Amino acid sequence: MPVHFTQEAHGKLVFLGDLVRQVFKERCWPINHKDHWAVVYERTAQTGEHENVEPLVNLFQVHMCSPGNKYQIVFYPTKDPNLEKKSFHVAAIRKESPVATPKAVHVVEPIRAQPPPLPPRPTFTAALGGQIVPLKHCGNAGKISVPPLSAVRVAPIGVHTSPFPAHEESQQPKGESTKVCIIRIESEGEDITSQVFNIGPKSPTVNARLRQIHHEYRSCFRKSDHYVVASVKVFNQAARSYDFLDLTETHAFEEGETYLFSYGEHKIPPTKTLCSVIVSSPSRQFSVTCKFISTVWKSSGQSKDLSIKSPFTVATLVHKAASYMQSSITRMHSPKLQVSVVQTKPVRKELKYNDRLEEGAAFEITFVAEGMHCKNANKFEITVKPEGAGTKSAKEKPRPAQPDNQSPKPVAQSSPSTNIHAKAPKHYQQRVTKKAKKPTQKTGPNCVSTQLSSLTLSEDNNMISYTAVEQMHTSPEQKIRLQLECPKTGCTKEDRWWRCIVCKSAVFYGFDDHFYCDCGKLKVGNVMFKCSAHNNYVPHEETFLLLMRLRMTPRVTI
Repeated sequence: MPVHFTQEAHGKLVFLGDLVRQVFKERCWPINHKDHWAVVYERTAQTGEHENVEPLVNLFQVHMCSPGNKYQIVFYPTKDPNLEKKSFHVAAIRKESPVATPKAVHVVEPIRAQPPPLPPRPTFTAALGGQIVPLKHCGNAGKISVPPLSAVRVAPIGVHTSPFPAHEESQQPKGESTKVCIIRIESEGEDITSQVFNIGPKSPTVNARLRQIHHEYRSCFRKSDHYVVASVKVFNQAARSYDFLDLTETHAFEEGETYLFSYGEHKIPPTKTLCSVIVSSPSRQFSVTCKFISTVWKSSGQSKDLSIKSPFTVATLVHKAASYMQSSITRMHSPKLQVSVVQTKPVRKELKYNDRLEEGAAFEITFVAEGMHCKNANKFEITVKPEGAGTKSAKEKPRPAQPDNQSPKPVAQSSPSTNIHAKAPKHYQQRVTKKAKKPTQKTGPNCVSTQLSSLTLSEDNNMISYTAVEQMHTSPEQKIRLQLECPKTGCTKEDRWWRCIVCKSAVFYGFDDHFYCDCGKLKVGNVMFKCSAHNNYVPHEETFLLLMRLRMTPRVTI
């Protein structure tokens, strides 16, 4: 729909190119996020309303608007070869656009207290401040119904003109005088806007308002991988200059003062000063695979792309991963964890606690429960906050009081466990290793990594993977180390020793249809074999048939 309005220049020269850019920026919000080409038709007082006029030649930069003339601007999304000499390229506006076109022009009171002058910076914004009235017709666009509005005075562009205050909590109660101050905002030396800020009992401090304005105008900062540093200056009436404000202290806004909020973008971390503060830090994406080693085992690993902010160190990455994997870490029932971080891409290497992270790298984080041995030399220890510590669940209901005539039921005491690393609250716990007939790799949130090559050991040995572990309270009287050939059809491996893939200990056969390792008692039907010859798990069907034969006639050697 065409938009019609009248712009007063107040005796100042207005170039046609500046007018086109201003119209495209302020009034063409549905399309101004992409580059367009503008064609302008000029209609003088002698030209009839329905008379066809030719578009102006491409001299917008030097063509000045004539008072009393009407200009019709047509924007095209693509460049027309027929209008190549008569079209004007208009760059896209990268800032956020309003949600909808205002239905009416709001009356805004003029600013009584004029802000102190900044260093002169010629802009077209101040030259276009004026009146807005609807026109009934413009060129051949046809008649449109516009409600009659009288000409009203509006604040110059660049001043906060929202009919609803941005901070209603800062307003004074009715009947009291309003205290105001002026806030001028600039980014990289260019003015963004000015605001008349109302000072109330609930007004934010200068430090808090500095971050609020950055959040409101975050679209002005286009470099997401840069640091945004802000500073505040207060206008000194005596010296007619701006003085820096110490941001290490909390300051409140004062009536009648003029504040200059300056924002700048930096590629590298800036040096900390008393007059500047970092209001935004860049975030980077890292691919992380977390592995958990404990007697309580629910998943062998989880892959996730984590976004962290500076400082980009191993410590930040580990705490971010621990927060994301809180549910898995809680099931390990260990207040302290040993952590080992290994960079897998682009170069595999072990990292220490304070090492910096490379951009775009991939990492493997191993969490080892307390009491279990971690062989990596770069390990360090972290303390895990229990899930729900300090808070009471809303769903938790108080238990009813037990009558005096009822005695509590006795609790059977279990015998102390042996040959296990930690005592779990349940008698039967799960250890799940991804079972797959074909090696696959899944990525994305909450996906289990099944890349079997990551589980390959450096030693030339065979391994056993399993899906269930039973607590071993008493060791079997007779057990023998397991030695048999690979159950995969066509494998050339002869009888070899086998060991557990989790605890890396030898696997024993107990002559009771169970296997034993340092983890506990393994059910024979839940065991899967992984031979070092073909580096892959044997399909479950073949494994089960082999174990059925093993149960009848154990193929073991003494």
